[in-house]
Amino acid sequence: FRDSIGASIYGAIKSVDKGERPLNMNRLHDSLDIDASNMLRRISSKIIPGDKEEEIFKDCIKHIRLQKLKHEDAEIRTIINDLDDSKDSEEINRLMQRQMEIQKIIKG
Repeated sequence: FRDSIGASIYGAIKSVDKGERPLNMNRLHDSLDIDASNMLRRISSKIIPGDKEEEIFKDCIKHIRLQKLKHEDAEIRTIINDLDDSKDSEEINRLMQRQMEIQKIIKG
């Protein structure tokens, strides 16, 4: 450990851990001095709680899909700008339709 607080937290975990899951955090905090307890709270605040994994996973998937849609929207915009209105009107209409669908999804 880099410092005594880390060693203190580790020692407290070893002494408090009786094999129950999840670990009794209240008991752990009670066994620590104020500095170690505060450090543990800061560390714990950065850890994803186990009961939120599904929600976080879904949020990640949603974000990835939105990014892909935004990328597709930008590609369509570029293609439409490169097409000739008089020759490619059907293709432009099809792409504009898809672009509207994408924008509806993005706006939610």
